[in-house]
Amino acid sequence: MNKWGFWGTVETVAKVVGILAGLTAGGVAFTLGGWGWASPFQLAAWIVLVVATLGALAQFAIRIKQKDRFTLVFAEANLLGHLGLVIALLRPGFPDLLPLSFAGAYVLGQLAKLVFLRVTGYKEDGNSNAALFGLTVFQAVVYLAFGVLVAL
Repeated sequence: MNKWGFWGTVETVAKVVGILAGLTAGGVAFTLGGWGWASPFQLAAWIVLVVATLGALAQFAIRIKQKDRFTLVFAEANLLGHLGLVIALLRPGFPDLLPLSFAGAYVLGQLAKLVFLRVTGYKEDGNSNAALFGLTVFQAVVYLAFGVLVAL
Protein backbone atom coordinates (compact mmCIF):
# COMPACT_ATOMS: atom_id res chain seq x y z
CA MET A 1 0.00 0.00 0.00
CA ASN A 2 3.01 2.29 0.24
CA LYS A 3 2.69 3.28 -3.42
CA TRP A 4 -0.62 4.95 -2.56
CA GLY A 5 0.78 7.06 0.28
CA PHE A 6 -0.98 8.14 3.43
CA TRP A 7 -4.33 9.20 1.91
CA GLY A 8 -4.57 6.13 -0.29
CA THR A 9 -3.97 3.99 2.78
CA VAL A 10 -6.62 5.88 4.77
CA GLU A 11 -9.08 5.31 1.93
CA THR A 12 -8.29 1.60 1.79
CA VAL A 13 -8.51 1.04 5.55
CA ALA A 14 -11.80 2.95 5.79
CA LYS A 15 -13.30 0.93 2.97
CA VAL A 16 -12.08 -2.34 4.49
CA VAL A 17 -14.09 -1.40 7.61
CA GLY A 18 -17.10 -0.79 5.35
CA ILE A 19 -16.56 -4.07 3.52
CA LEU A 20 -16.46 -5.96 6.82
CA ALA A 21 -19.68 -4.25 7.92
CA GLY A 22 -21.36 -5.23 4.64
CA LEU A 23 -20.18 -8.82 4.79
CA THR A 24 -21.26 -9.13 8.42
CA ALA A 25 -24.65 -7.62 7.59
CA GLY A 26 -25.10 -10.15 4.80
CA GLY A 27 -24.36 -12.99 7.19
CA VAL A 28 -26.69 -11.64 9.88
CA ALA A 29 -29.47 -11.17 7.32
CA PHE A 30 -29.75 -14.91 6.84
CA THR A 31 -30.56 -15.37 10.53
CA LEU A 32 -33.61 -13.09 10.31
CA GLY A 33 -37.06 -13.92 9.02
CA GLY A 34 -39.21 -12.17 6.45
CA TRP A 35 -38.50 -10.12 3.38
CA GLY A 36 -39.45 -6.57 2.55
CA TRP A 37 -38.87 -3.10 3.95
CA ALA A 38 -39.82 -1.76 7.36
CA SER A 39 -40.40 1.78 6.05
CA PRO A 40 -40.30 3.90 2.91
CA PHE A 41 -36.93 5.23 4.13
CA GLN A 42 -35.52 1.70 4.25
CA LEU A 43 -36.77 1.14 0.70
CA ALA A 44 -35.17 4.43 -0.42
CA ALA A 45 -31.91 3.47 1.32
CA TRP A 46 -32.00 0.10 -0.46
CA ILE A 47 -32.47 1.79 -3.86
CA VAL A 48 -29.56 4.18 -3.20
CA LEU A 49 -27.43 1.21 -2.11
CA VAL A 50 -28.30 -0.65 -5.32
CA VAL A 51 -26.98 2.37 -7.27
CA ALA A 52 -23.76 2.23 -5.23
CA THR A 53 -23.57 -1.52 -5.83
CA LEU A 54 -23.80 -1.00 -9.58
CA GLY A 55 -20.77 1.27 -9.21
CA ALA A 56 -18.96 -1.48 -7.29
CA LEU A 57 -19.84 -3.92 -10.08
CA ALA A 58 -18.43 -1.49 -12.69
CA GLN A 59 -15.26 -1.11 -10.61
CA PHE A 60 -14.90 -4.90 -10.45
CA ALA A 61 -15.21 -5.14 -14.25
CA ILE A 62 -12.57 -2.43 -14.69
CA ARG A 63 -10.20 -4.23 -12.31
CA ILE A 64 -10.64 -7.50 -14.25
CA LYS A 65 -9.58 -5.65 -17.39
CA GLN A 66 -6.55 -4.12 -15.62
CA LYS A 67 -5.36 -7.51 -14.30
CA ASP A 68 -3.83 -6.05 -11.11
CA ARG A 69 -4.29 -8.76 -8.47
CA PHE A 70 -4.40 -6.52 -5.39
CA THR A 71 -6.97 -4.12 -6.79
CA LEU A 72 -8.96 -7.01 -8.26
CA VAL A 73 -9.18 -8.78 -4.88
CA PHE A 74 -10.15 -5.50 -3.23
CA ALA A 75 -12.81 -4.81 -5.88
CA GLU A 76 -14.22 -8.31 -5.39
CA ALA A 77 -14.41 -7.85 -1.61
CA ASN A 78 -15.93 -4.41 -2.17
CA LEU A 79 -18.64 -5.87 -4.41
CA LEU A 80 -19.38 -8.68 -1.94
CA GLY A 81 -19.63 -6.19 0.93
CA HIS A 82 -22.13 -4.14 -1.04
CA LEU A 83 -24.15 -7.24 -1.98
CA GLY A 84 -24.20 -8.40 1.65
CA LEU A 85 -25.77 -5.12 2.67
CA VAL A 86 -28.22 -5.20 -0.25
CA ILE A 87 -29.46 -8.55 1.08
CA ALA A 88 -29.52 -7.30 4.68
CA LEU A 89 -31.71 -4.32 3.81
CA LEU A 90 -34.30 -6.67 2.36
CA ARG A 91 -35.00 -7.79 5.93
CA PRO A 92 -37.61 -5.65 7.71
CA GLY A 93 -36.24 -4.11 10.87
CA PHE A 94 -32.60 -4.95 10.17
CA PRO A 95 -30.54 -3.14 12.85
CA ASP A 96 -29.02 0.16 11.73
CA LEU A 97 -25.52 -0.26 13.22
CA LEU A 98 -23.93 -2.19 10.34
CA PRO A 99 -25.48 -0.12 7.52
CA LEU A 100 -24.50 3.10 9.31
CA SER A 101 -20.97 1.77 9.86
CA PHE A 102 -20.79 0.89 6.16
CA ALA A 103 -22.01 4.35 5.13
CA GLY A 104 -19.67 6.18 7.50
CA ALA A 105 -16.67 4.13 6.42
CA TYR A 106 -17.38 4.71 2.73
CA VAL A 107 -17.97 8.45 3.16
CA LEU A 108 -14.67 8.68 5.04
CA GLY A 109 -12.98 6.57 2.36
CA GLN A 110 -14.28 8.79 -0.42
CA LEU A 111 -13.19 11.95 1.42
CA ALA A 112 -9.70 10.48 1.81
CA LYS A 113 -9.73 9.64 -1.89
CA LEU A 114 -10.60 13.25 -2.72
CA VAL A 115 -7.55 14.44 -0.77
CA PHE A 116 -5.43 11.74 -2.44
CA LEU A 117 -6.59 12.88 -5.88
CA ARG A 118 -5.86 16.54 -5.11
CA VAL A 119 -2.45 15.86 -3.60
CA THR A 120 -1.22 13.42 -6.25
CA GLY A 121 -2.97 14.52 -9.44
CA TYR A 122 -3.61 10.81 -10.02
CA LYS A 123 -5.12 9.71 -13.36
CA GLU A 124 -6.22 6.24 -14.45
CA ASP A 125 -7.03 4.52 -17.74
CA GLY A 126 -7.19 7.75 -19.71
CA ASN A 127 -9.51 9.43 -17.19
CA SER A 128 -8.42 12.87 -16.08
CA ASN A 129 -7.88 13.74 -12.44
CA ALA A 130 -10.88 16.08 -12.69
CA ALA A 131 -13.11 13.26 -13.95
CA LEU A 132 -11.99 10.95 -11.13
CA PHE A 133 -12.52 13.77 -8.63
CA GLY A 134 -16.08 14.36 -9.89
CA LEU A 135 -16.90 10.65 -9.77
CA THR A 136 -15.53 10.44 -6.23
CA VAL A 137 -17.67 13.40 -5.13
CA PHE A 138 -20.73 11.69 -6.63
CA GLN A 139 -19.93 8.45 -4.81
CA ALA A 140 -19.41 10.29 -1.51
CA VAL A 141 -22.83 11.94 -1.91
CA VAL A 142 -24.44 8.55 -2.67
CA TYR A 143 -22.94 6.97 0.46
CA LEU A 144 -23.91 10.00 2.56
CA ALA A 145 -27.50 9.84 1.23
CA PHE A 146 -27.56 6.13 2.03
CA GLY A 147 -26.46 6.80 5.60
CA VAL A 148 -29.01 9.56 6.11
CA LEU A 149 -31.83 7.37 4.78
CA VAL A 150 -30.79 4.49 7.07
CA ALA A 151 -30.79 6.87 10.05
CA LEU A 152 -34.33 8.13 9.33
